[in-house]
Amino acid sequence: MRRAFGALLAAEVVSSLGTLMAAVALPWFVLETTGSPGRMSAVLAAEALPFALVGVASGRVAGRLGARRTLLACDALQATVTVLIPALHALDALSFGLLLALAFLGGIPWAAHYGSAQALVAEIAGEHGVARATAVFQTLSRATYFAGPVLGGALVAALGAPAVLVIDAATFALSFVLAAAAAPRTSLPPERDARAGVALLRRDAVLRSLTAAQFLSQGAFMVMVAAIPVLAFEDYDRAASLAGVMFGAWGAGAMLGGVVAFRLAAAREALPLGAAAWCLQALPLWLLAASPSPAVAVAALGASGLGNGVRVPPMAALIAAHIPPALRPQTMTASTAITLSGGFVALLAAGPVLERAGPAAAFAGVAAVQTVAAALLLRLVQVVPPATAMPDS
Repeated sequence: MRRAFGALLAAEVVSSLGTLMAAVALPWFVLETTGSPGRMSAVLAAEALPFALVGVASGRVAGRLGARRTLLACDALQATVTVLIPALHALDALSFGLLLALAFLGGIPWAAHYGSAQALVAEIAGEHGVARATAVFQTLSRATYFAGPVLGGALVAALGAPAVLVIDAATFALSFVLAAAAAPRTSLPPERDARAGVALLRRDAVLRSLTAAQFLSQGAFMVMVAAIPVLAFEDYDRAASLAGVMFGAWGAGAMLGGVVAFRLAAAREALPLGAAAWCLQALPLWLLAASPSPAVAVAALGASGLGNGVRVPPMAALIAAHIPPALRPQTMTASTAITLSGGFVALLAAGPVLERAGPAAAFAGVAAVQTVAAALLLRLVQVVPPATAMPDS
């Protein structure tokens, strides 16, 4: 069991590292080749569009295939699509329309990948170990939120954005090998009713409120992802390495927050801990609306990342505890799809805002939406009876 968990964790860390390197490389690639923040936001929106169109349907596929086979299929598709972008660019065959299409295809596996990985964590750990296993999984995978953008920014500056996208594709291929070698080959029998996962999200008050808050939070996060490269490109003298440092500051805070969450996992109730951490995630973002110096921006992002790192593990464990094991692949994928679709909705507005009003206005919107999400959790704390601490106690 430890070997299976270790292999799954390694696969997730590797693929996440590549993805977060690409979080710098892909926007930078579009900015360099088009010079347009609007087109950059359009590419990110195309990548997020599948969450809204096919995300819930991918949960049904995950329910039929099982978590392991779904995870492998997602890695294979993401590796293939990602490498096509630099390959076609090198052949001078990458039109903007084709780039949008590839971004769309690359976004299709995201929800199923994340949902299946979370379902496998719960399956490997068992009902009594899910909270701590989730905290370990989230903490170590969030280390890539620091290392990935910093490394990505440095490599973009040294090698160029297309080379970093090739590296991203290679990480998905390696993730496939790791997961295929040691992830459990036999999974819990899935629930054959493909609609059961969505129905559970609708009727469970905690899952419904958490999904709504995460929808808002993901929208704010994606606008932040779009605004950071524009800030570095337009206001900080096209410094790709600084964009990586700003992303990395958020990731370093998230990694530290995950360590804190792990230490608190057995001693604090999940919902109040998550609500307090959500407030910590939201409030520092207001500083970014004031067009701060790079040092202040880095500090604010680090503090916000700390709040995110503390809140995600208890929230993920709470979600897992509210879902019957047989329903986890499709329910977690559906929840992830709904959450990630918030990014698509937000990016539709982000492009015009960044084009016309600049990154400061976008960051004001990010802070406002994260504050509303935190308020939803504070309200949930008031109406949900206290639990007995974390779900594995």
